[in-house]
Order: sequence, then C-alpha cells, then structure tokens
Amino acid sequence: MVGGSGNNRGLFLELSNVGHMDFHSILTWFLSDANLRFVFVGMIIIFFPII
Repeated sequence: MVGGSGNNRGLFLELSNVGHMDFHSILTWFLSDANLRFVFVGMIIIFFPII
C-alpha cells in the first residue's frame, strides 16, 4: 500500500490494528520515521468517517 521497506509495511499492518494504541503512542511512532507521514495521513482518511 505504501512504498518503502518491508519494515514500514509491517508497521503499517500494526498501525491498521490501531485499537490497542493511544494517540500519544501513534504520534511517537509517527515522528520516529518521517517517511511514515503518508501512512499517518492515510490512516486519518480511513478512520476519520468512523470517528
């Protein structure tokens, strides 16, 4: 779904199961790799209608 290393893909799969993570954990994880900003934006687009 998002171009990048296999590690990024694994993190995306973990993030898509976001129920066990709070916003601070997500934000900390997001800031740890600027390349994942696209995943973060994608998550907002996907989950915004639910919220």
